[in-house]
Amino acid sequence: MKRRLLSALAILAVVLSILAPQSVEAASAKSKVKKLVANMSTYEYALLFETKLSAVGEKYEIVLTDAEMARAAAFTAPLNDETYIGEVGEYGWEYIYSVSTSLIKKMSKKMFGKAISYKKLPKGSWDKVRYFIDVYRNADGKPEFYIWDGETETDFETIKQTIKKSGKGFTVTRDVFFGYWGINEQNNHKASNYRITYTVEKNKASSYGYVITKMVMEQTADLNLADED
Repeated sequence: MKRRLLSALAILAVVLSILAPQSVEAASAKSKVKKLVANMSTYEYALLFETKLSAVGEKYEIVLTDAEMARAAAFTAPLNDETYIGEVGEYGWEYIYSVSTSLIKKMSKKMFGKAISYKKLPKGSWDKVRYFIDVYRNADGKPEFYIWDGETETDFETIKQTIKKSGKGFTVTRDVFFGYWGINEQNNHKASNYRITYTVEKNKASSYGYVITKMVMEQTADLNLADED
């Protein structure tokens, strides 16, 4: 009986020694993918303003051109005293920050596996920005980050995120709330109305070991404030 028990324990130890590294590796991979996708948060916020999905079930695939990859990379720029250029506009709350050209190359390679030049950013100016946030090349050809930092009455919050193995990569699904903050408050920050889905594939060019190859946005709910009696 003792010999059988020892044999069983020996087999179990071998099995665990095989499974443990795989489990650790999978957890490590998911951690890297989570950090990779986190870089897209500000870009997501800008896109939700721009795309204006208007019906439940409506989908929009972001074609990851060089220009869009450059924008996504530029949106990771730090907004601090070192990058602050100044305030613009007549009414306040509008600010301009510089974006490092090397950061765009570095982050585009980390996020998409391809070093993109800042010159791929669209030309623009702070007074032509349509929404509260944008990145562009100014009249001097330098990359800039514009932000209107007043009260937008808008919440943008991740409600749920899942990372699932898919082939040699992962599918990342982010259910988010984007819209009037009062609706988010009313739903106790638990209801989402948009889904952002990423396809992530292995790529040695990125320090994460993975890159984003596809991005799809979908409106999943039409949330409104409940009528008050």
